[in-house]
Amino acid sequence: MVGRVTHVFIAPHPDDAALSCGGLIAGLRDLGQNVTIISVFSGGPGADTDLTDYQREALGFGSKTMWPAFEAFRRTNIPPDYPVLADARGNPPWMADAGRIEVTQERANTQARQFWQRSAWTRSANITNQETDARPLADSVSGQGSLEPVDFDALDATQTRKVEDERYAWFVQGSVVFLDLPDAVYRGYEGDAELLGAIREDDPAPVDILRTEILRLEPQMIYFPLGVGNHVDHQLCREVGLEMLAGPRRWVMPGP
Repeated sequence: MVGRVTHVFIAPHPDDAALSCGGLIAGLRDLGQNVTIISVFSGGPGADTDLTDYQREALGFGSKTMWPAFEAFRRTNIPPDYPVLADARGNPPWMADAGRIEVTQERANTQARQFWQRSAWTRSANITNQETDARPLADSVSGQGSLEPVDFDALDATQTRKVEDERYAWFVQGSVVFLDLPDAVYRGYEGDAELLGAIREDDPAPVDILRTEILRLEPQMIYFPLGVGNHVDHQLCREVGLEMLAGPRRWVMPGP
């Protein structure tokens, strides 16, 4: 019997925890342990503010197919382990087609059913984000997810990312807390060199607000980003973790 443990994941942005620790989070929930995601820099630029092209790209809504193209993310200098043979139309073997998507969908359904068996629920996965009778979207299921369908056309980029994070938390039966601090692209960082460079002196790490929220949640395990991609928001979250580790230990005797 694994005791009930609370795990808190410090996510610099919406989707960071899902993409970086999705397998770990699913495994923890499968053990019945609590998971909370703190999404730190989930805030936007404010009302009636149009995004620049670079801000949209940096938030993941631009036209860059691989962002950013810095050395930490390059793969062009790594040769394949075996020859990559294209088909008659020149498509690589990993190109998605209708048949492969359906196979992936069936495998995802199997995994989803196995995951939810412990709760005696039946939920199907939906990898296409297109609603069918057999595969509803979270926002259209009464009492599950949000209570009303979400009009994505009316949302800005920041709101869309937060809805995606809420859907993920709903799926894994976890919880998410949005601190709504503004993203780096709204704090004056412009261009890849600044966004993936050094933290500005006038941009301190959010130590106090994160410490307060962590103490409120009383977790037994906390996960901070390493910041290997050097994004300034990831660096700031890492700095919070290092600051908390450097602080003095305080022992509390439990009591009534």
